[in-house]
Amino acid sequence: MKSGAGFYNKNWFTSGCELATKLMGKDRGKKKNLYDEKRDREFENAKNKFEKAKSEFKEAKKKYQKSDERYWDEENRFHLNQDKFINAKIKYEKHELNFSLKYLRYDIEPYQVPIFSNFALIVLFPFLIFLDVSLIALLNLIGYELSNLILFIIALVTLLTPPITASMILRYPMNKARKVQVKTLGRLPETINYMSMSMYLNPSLNTAIEFASDNVDEPLSTNLKKILWNVYIREFDSIEESFLDFAFFCGEFSEEFKRALYNIRNAAIEKTKEGIHRALDTANDVILEGTKRQMEGFANSLTGPTIVLFSLGIMLPMIVGALLPLLQVGANSLPMIIILMDILFPGVTFLYAFHILGNRPGTSVPPMIPNPLSRKKRTLILATSIFIFFLGLVLSILWMRTLTSESDALIRSLTPLPVIWGAGMAVVNYAHRTSKHQKRKRELIMKMEDEFPDALYHLGSRIAEGKAFEDSLRSTSKTLEGTHIGRLYRQMFYNLQVVRSTLKDALFGPMGILSDLPSRTIRATMGTVIESIKKDASTAGATIIKISRYLRDLKSVEKEIDNNLSGIRSMMLTTGSIFGPLIMGITTALYLMLTENLSNIGPITSDETAGVAGFGAFELGFGESAPIPAEIFSLIIGVYLLFTALIIIYFCTNIRYGDDKVEVKVAFARTLPVTLVVFTFTIIVANMMLV
Repeated sequence: MKSGAGFYNKNWFTSGCELATKLMGKDRGKKKNLYDEKRDREFENAKNKFEKAKSEFKEAKKKYQKSDERYWDEENRFHLNQDKFINAKIKYEKHELNFSLKYLRYDIEPYQVPIFSNFALIVLFPFLIFLDVSLIALLNLIGYELSNLILFIIALVTLLTPPITASMILRYPMNKARKVQVKTLGRLPETINYMSMSMYLNPSLNTAIEFASDNVDEPLSTNLKKILWNVYIREFDSIEESFLDFAFFCGEFSEEFKRALYNIRNAAIEKTKEGIHRALDTANDVILEGTKRQMEGFANSLTGPTIVLFSLGIMLPMIVGALLPLLQVGANSLPMIIILMDILFPGVTFLYAFHILGNRPGTSVPPMIPNPLSRKKRTLILATSIFIFFLGLVLSILWMRTLTSESDALIRSLTPLPVIWGAGMAVVNYAHRTSKHQKRKRELIMKMEDEFPDALYHLGSRIAEGKAFEDSLRSTSKTLEGTHIGRLYRQMFYNLQVVRSTLKDALFGPMGILSDLPSRTIRATMGTVIESIKKDASTAGATIIKISRYLRDLKSVEKEIDNNLSGIRSMMLTTGSIFGPLIMGITTALYLMLTENLSNIGPITSDETAGVAGFGAFELGFGESAPIPAEIFSLIIGVYLLFTALIIIYFCTNIRYGDDKVEVKVAFARTLPVTLVVFTFTIIVANMMLV
């Protein structure tokens, strides 16, 4: 695990493991026994024997001829120890924790993980007890006494949090590795595509790995570079050995990727052009089909989880809110209602949504547009959003202070709306103003990328006809006039006319039109095109046309993925922006109607309900406890709705785009105002009709 220095990741987990080991694991030998010392010893012994046999075999090759019996003895011993080492390595690395730490490139030993878990358990338990005692003592000092139910919940949380946290730490490397693997799956076709581009020009495995590592996203970029690094530090004797080891390692989470890499390797050893092309076509077909199956499986598996998410996030809180008057819930139970509606339900909904998103295979990374806003401007936008929230809070407080016991129920239910709108518009203001520039430019680049495969085909066809690159660019830009990629081609042509230098400098140099284009696909492909035209026209044209087909296949897979997920996404988004606020607004009006009526008629005893057929005896009303004030209940529902809307928007956006912060901000800015308008309108209309 210590090979490849410089390629390790450090984060809070690795720092925690190191700190816990220093404090609790001074005797490293004893602690290592906790993590299968026998397997580690077998692996080290096999490795040492293999290294010794390898060294002796090298010496034998220098001393003896192949016909010498001693040469054959050393070679057989070398191959025997090599097989034992490979088996021991597979056994060692197949262990889930070992595999996860290696995949995540964490520079820690497996035995350090349980040490960190135990350390968290020991530290967290007394800390929570101290926190609970301090909180209860502080509340007693100010004269507020907690109910037995709240005390029970605090005790339960204190007892369960340390072991749950320790278990999460123990499973963290495995869970993290699984999520990274899942997110990487959709980006594998892009990796194979870049390798194929390079191999078409030059069937060199070394060059293909370098080209792909320079153009793909993390963690694939570093993993590809590590193939070369492992040869430089002499862990492997050749690029081929290191590449096959990487392919075997990747087979643990994607059999299709492993097969595609094997085909890339086959292309490198093929002797004919037809054989190279056939192997590369097979590699691309295998990885594209595998990716489509992965996304189809994910889309099919979403039905059950989304029903559960809808039930927990919308239906259950709606039922609880509507039944609060009938359940004799009064002001004494206010803390419990707040915990249930504004903490427990949104918290569970978010955790479950996050769990579902963790199983979403990743897709190709969108163009990375740098944020043009300076840090000072972003801070100013954040300050403006905070001001909007506090303005709404102050307006709500001032409005509530004007209320009297004679105030209309509708007016009372509307007083929390300024703070709810303030919180919502604060999010909208920050999300919109920090993402609008990136979104606008990204849409332009993505339109170029959508048009690029067809434009590349036209360019390749003209080059195959024997035209010069500049003439091909000019005629293609005329054919594609009116499109974004056509304008880019025309700019490239004019740049070539103005800048009298090499073709590469004219496009990628300091004044090059592609030097600052934020599309990795277009830049990498055009770099390949420039290299291809150094060959004869027919070869260059055929290569460019083949690359255009690969890009078109990638785009078609992405469109299929989007279509597979569109139904679930639109249903959830409609629920969060329309039906959710509609239901919560009606629930608020129903609560106000029931509390007004029950307060007027007083409690109904069990004697008066005993004659109702099919119902046992129960008591309506609030007993000795006053009902929750209308403005407080409306605030509780509004806060719940705000949290739930944000969670559903986040969930739907990540379902479509993956982990994309820009798209999440854009979705917040577009959808949240609709949710607030529907909620406000529903409260007003429903109160006028029911109360």
